[in-house]
Amino acid sequence: MGELNGKVALITGGARGMGKLYALKFAEEGADIVITDINSAVETVPYELSNKSVMDETLEEIREKGVKAIGIIADVRNEEQVQRAVEKTIESFQKIDILITNAGILTYNKIWEMPEQQWDEMIEICLKGTFLACKHVIPHMIDQQQGKIICISSVNGLRGGKQVGHYVAAKHGVLGLVKSMAMEVGEYGIHVNAICPTAVDTTMANNQATYDRLANKKGATRGEATPAFGTHHVFPDQDFINPEDVVNTALYLASDKAKNISGNYIAVDAGYLTM
Repeated sequence: MGELNGKVALITGGARGMGKLYALKFAEEGADIVITDINSAVETVPYELSNKSVMDETLEEIREKGVKAIGIIADVRNEEQVQRAVEKTIESFQKIDILITNAGILTYNKIWEMPEQQWDEMIEICLKGTFLACKHVIPHMIDQQQGKIICISSVNGLRGGKQVGHYVAAKHGVLGLVKSMAMEVGEYGIHVNAICPTAVDTTMANNQATYDRLANKKGATRGEATPAFGTHHVFPDQDFINPEDVVNTALYLASDKAKNISGNYIAVDAGYLTM
């Protein structure tokens, strides 16, 4: 018996990266899964995002865990698409017990060199996308008188960072939204929390375009780019953390073990915030 038997989890940005890992772990624990993903490129993002083939492969892996799973193409910036994804989830499973607002991007630029489009796409995906998903899921959770919402912020939601001012602003906004939502929905038995990871070993951070940007040269190696991430951990020789550590934190927040935690965050940061 898994910790999430009989639960239904909706995960935005769920076709690849951390979203896929949340989906697989929650499926192992018995939850039926709905993943949404944009399944197309975003103009200011230099690394590859998901596509229909990737989503189909992820759904197959989820179903191999013995649970039901569906995938919905949806851009979290688009309210109509987000609303449709939530409605489709309710039609398919009659409820939503867990929402993980995972959809996000990571790009780099100095504030004075940043095009408005790069700022707008960051804020719309990471912050507006979180708002829209919560806006349309919460009424169903109120009807159920229960629910767990887990919003993915970052250590950059708690401090600044070079070349990521737009990301910092969005992730700070996510934490403010989490605190406000928790105050509004607690009376309905709904828990709202955030996870603040440091740099995680996924393609969002580990890709050639990012290496080149941070090291300021073409063909840069991960080792050359890593110092620019500003990831100073208390554990020696650790530049990125294992995605599984973040996934396990999400599982804890989604479980009954976290019944008295709301309006808060857990930093999975390898001691980064002590520095």
